[in-house]
Amino acid sequence: MSYKEHLKQLRSKLDEQKKIFDAQDKRALDAKAEAKKAGKGEPDQTKAADQAAEPTDDEKTQLKALKTEIDDLDAKCAESKEYNDMREHNEKLLSAMSKPGHRPDMPGSPMSEPEVKSAGEMIISSPDFSEWMNRVAPEGKQPNSKTKLESPVVNLTPLGLGDLRDFDRKSLVMTVPATAGGGLVRRDYGPWPIDLPLRPLTIRDVITILQTGSNLIEYVRVKTLTRAAKIVPEATSTTDDNALKPEAGMAIEIVQTGVKTIAVTMPVTRTILQDAPQLQSMITNFLRTDIDLELEDEIISGVGGAEHFDGLENTVGLTPQAFDTDMLTTARKARTQALISGRARSTGFLMNPLDWETFDLTKNDNKDFYFGGPLAMGTRMLWGLPVIESEVIPQGTFYTGDLKQMVVWDRQDPTVYMTDSHKDYFARNILTILYEGRWAFGVLRPAAIVKGDFVAGTNS
Repeated sequence: MSYKEHLKQLRSKLDEQKKIFDAQDKRALDAKAEAKKAGKGEPDQTKAADQAAEPTDDEKTQLKALKTEIDDLDAKCAESKEYNDMREHNEKLLSAMSKPGHRPDMPGSPMSEPEVKSAGEMIISSPDFSEWMNRVAPEGKQPNSKTKLESPVVNLTPLGLGDLRDFDRKSLVMTVPATAGGGLVRRDYGPWPIDLPLRPLTIRDVITILQTGSNLIEYVRVKTLTRAAKIVPEATSTTDDNALKPEAGMAIEIVQTGVKTIAVTMPVTRTILQDAPQLQSMITNFLRTDIDLELEDEIISGVGGAEHFDGLENTVGLTPQAFDTDMLTTARKARTQALISGRARSTGFLMNPLDWETFDLTKNDNKDFYFGGPLAMGTRMLWGLPVIESEVIPQGTFYTGDLKQMVVWDRQDPTVYMTDSHKDYFARNILTILYEGRWAFGVLRPAAIVKGDFVAGTNS
């Protein structure tokens, strides 16, 4: 029997049960009305109604039988529904897989969630961009020689059109052969991920990210703290110096740091924009990552001044940890330094991948790997703290302590601009894509971060 038939029978039995309950309620109302008509008070009316509502022996027998049937049908409905849902899901899956679309559309499945468009897809699907492309190069037609064509203003958020500064010519992204699309135009069932040969981004995952609406950040940097709290006795006279309350101290400085712009451009032919997956990978995977990588470089290695961050490498006041005995000992002492000298609890270790490789390959006198060996590679942990690898960290140097004391102020997320109004690019059918973002960086309490040496004399 199908799920619908079981459900129909269950409803019928529930209706029978409801009729019995309705009959009991009617008897109670009639009895209460009779008692009231006879001039009895409210307590007697209620008592009469309760007695009349009691089920008869015949009703009790019917209700017990119905309860058994209802419970049985309810279980059968649940079982039938499970198999019915399984069958419908299977049919939808087979139907979706038979369609040559980008992905199946199955309600209730993770794959049915709205697709998040990349910057490249947003440009391609923009009505403003499509209308402009049709005016510039309609299919099968050439623009009228009297027509004045301008660059598009892509009405998207956060996309827009901005003034572009002059820049040197770079290698042009184009198709081979030099035709509209060339070998890139083929039946598309993608998209497929493109693995770009770029280092992974790690540092921004462990520092503090804040928002700002200004181009100048002013913050308080703590240089030193002086404790003075103690038990104070009660004064015995008006001149008792022992009763004076101690005075603590804090040396702070007001630091200003400007928001810096990180940008990158790339010229492309107008025709290659018709190949959406290629444009998507170029903009989303490469240009955005290129900017993020430069941001990480500046966070660690920025040399200061008007053009760069005051990076961690060049921040004054970090707690030092010299090399001591070996790398393991040095790392452990650095964690202690963060606690005792920096008055901070360490949140992790920042180090170069080659230094972490040295840890992984460290063996004891019995040739056993300290860190588990090749069959135990997993979470990178050192002295109870996570290890964050980054090629930006110079080999032989590491950082630990409260890494959240490093702050990046986010003024503008990477934004895309596009134009052909540069030099003679309009005549050459070339567009310039500009990706840029704006950030500031600072260390709130430098002493809370320990800068250590894995090699004797590295930073001395």
